[in-house]
Amino acid sequence: IDNDPMLKENLRKVAIEDYAFAKKRFDSIGFNDLSSIGGGGDHAAMASNSQYSANISFAASLLYKLTSDKFYADEAAKAIQYTLQCQRTEPLNDKDKLHGFFYRDLNKRSIAHYTHQSRDQVYMQALITLCETQPNHPDHKKWEASIKMYGDYLKTIMQYDAPYGLVPSGVYNVDEVKDSVNFYKI
Repeated sequence: IDNDPMLKENLRKVAIEDYAFAKKRFDSIGFNDLSSIGGGGDHAAMASNSQYSANISFAASLLYKLTSDKFYADEAAKAIQYTLQCQRTEPLNDKDKLHGFFYRDLNKRSIAHYTHQSRDQVYMQALITLCETQPNHPDHKKWEASIKMYGDYLKTIMQYDAPYGLVPSGVYNVDEVKDSVNFYKI
């Protein structure tokens, strides 16, 4: 791309236009009707609200890196607030005192799980990119704390699939099936 300035500028323009289109749509419908993305039945429709917000933040941070336009920095910091509200910060009443994982939405009834769709990285991509692009932001320490908490959570749950060295798809709440809206989106 560096050898082709016209292509580089065109891709920059497309990224800005795509974000503007998605933002306009999200600003009008929010999390409602995400099932219509990609014609319905699409894997994107099963993304949780917390993951969706992390994706918005990540995309905005990348556009901030690309353009240096503070608008995108502000968008990234704003979008991650929802995601951070979905993180379990208080330890569970289990032997490991687990915390640091993310719930699907603010009702905190269903935990975000990672099956074959492999969406588990988006929370950390968003938070790390925020930390890299906005080291002087007032929420920087909050973002770092969230990253550390999630890392500790992953290190703790890895013991349950030893000796394989894999990260399990997450912890489950026995009552998640009662959250039928989210349960069937997993």
